[in-house]
Amino acid sequence: MREDGQTISVPQPDIEAVDHVVAIGASAGGLEALESLFDHLPAATGAAFVVITHLSPDFKSIMDELLGRRTAMPVHVVEDGETLEANRVYVIPPGKDMIVQAGRLYLTDREGHGAPSAPIDLFFSALAQAFGRRATGVILSGTGADGARGARALRAAGGYVIAQTLETARFDGMPRAVAEIGAVDAALAPQDIGPALATRLARLDAAAPEIAAPGDAGAVSRILERVLGGANVDFSEYKKTTVLRRIARRMQNAGLHTLEAYHDELARSPSEVRALADDLLIVVTEFFRDPAAFDLLAQTVIPALLSGDAERAVRIWIPAVGTGQEAYSVAMLLREAADALGREPRVQIFATDISPAALDRAAAGVYSETEMAGVSPARRAAFFERNDEGDWRVGPEIRNWIVFAQHNMLRDPPFINTNLISCRNALIYFEPSAQNKALSLFHFSLSSGGFLLLGPSESVGEDGGRFAAIDARWRLFRKRGADRRDAGAMGELIASGRWAADGLARRR
Repeated sequence: MREDGQTISVPQPDIEAVDHVVAIGASAGGLEALESLFDHLPAATGAAFVVITHLSPDFKSIMDELLGRRTAMPVHVVEDGETLEANRVYVIPPGKDMIVQAGRLYLTDREGHGAPSAPIDLFFSALAQAFGRRATGVILSGTGADGARGARALRAAGGYVIAQTLETARFDGMPRAVAEIGAVDAALAPQDIGPALATRLARLDAAAPEIAAPGDAGAVSRILERVLGGANVDFSEYKKTTVLRRIARRMQNAGLHTLEAYHDELARSPSEVRALADDLLIVVTEFFRDPAAFDLLAQTVIPALLSGDAERAVRIWIPAVGTGQEAYSVAMLLREAADALGREPRVQIFATDISPAALDRAAAGVYSETEMAGVSPARRAAFFERNDEGDWRVGPEIRNWIVFAQHNMLRDPPFINTNLISCRNALIYFEPSAQNKALSLFHFSLSSGGFLLLGPSESVGEDGGRFAAIDARWRLFRKRGADRRDAGAMGELIASGRWAADGLARRR
């Protein structure tokens, strides 16, 4: 999934010159790590290697000369529009940003001389779209958080991410930022990264797993049953293409080529069950993600929620909340609006997810400096406290409004009489039938005139008659009347014996 919540297409490169690309991001303190990496990297892996660093346009780089002493591969500074070739090293020029498209490297002048930039994020994100699972990202020593968003995009597209271990990095800001958002597949010392890359590339060169044959449906079902039993997460209604791509990624990482072999590996390894579940969950969230959507909430929805009877609770449901940032973002908007009105509203925010690990983090309410990027200084001062480790903890002003709980939006009863449901960038991972079921349950959950906010790539589809569009760009809708299909969806849950309004067995 892209940073804006849209799905990523993963085309294969349309040239034959290179099949695999390894992008290496480094900044302050990264030269030593780069030299060690190339010292221990075989010269004939079949991949192209692209080095992205932070260099001022006023700085004459000799990076190509320095790295050329560490590898038998040709090393040179990139020229605009050149084609990637296997077993070569490409170094970004000073003062330039770079992307890859159709197997070629394209340069642009870095905007804002002297201003902060994110050339690693930019290249990693472009690489994710161009090469998908045949892309590997490496994050080495550096200050700041450049590379974190790009690493997340790489993993979402099926690629692989290695970060330098924090204890070996002269400056651990960049590798720490990638680790904090859960975008690291392996953390290694620089001298171990080269051999690990060689092993991964050899596995990619081996026969790719065939998982789309007609007879494979049963094997995939058995794998998902294994995940359900071992991780208590049900992916049976997720899009088959997403599930297959994630399984293929884990199979390649394990060097396995058949679904049966991978099923056997899951039976032997509880840690692999958890790793597959984590890959399938795709937790991509941040504070005030898509600021314009939250501005719309603040200007349109929040005033409406606070305009009614002060004694009546404002009830909000945020399914697929992940690690909690969206719930806290909505709570901050409510608190700001209430303070401006001089009111003390009764607020109940039900923030739910199927991942116990994500919910534990959400309930703790502690976020790193990297994760706080979308929170303004004023909001940090108003709603957070700095702890001894330099992280930020959510304050009681908004934390006390929120109940975090494990809940499957498709299988468990919905909350009732809600005024707002914010479910952004979750439905895109469901099969169409599951999307329709979720929308039916959302309609049942909402009170008359309640609001529904979806992700920018999502819509109400065939349910347009039950939801009136308020803002088409940011997918804000309002509930129309009741519908018999609501009763049908709820009937399934009641018949299953799972009905218990607002009954949350695992609150946090």
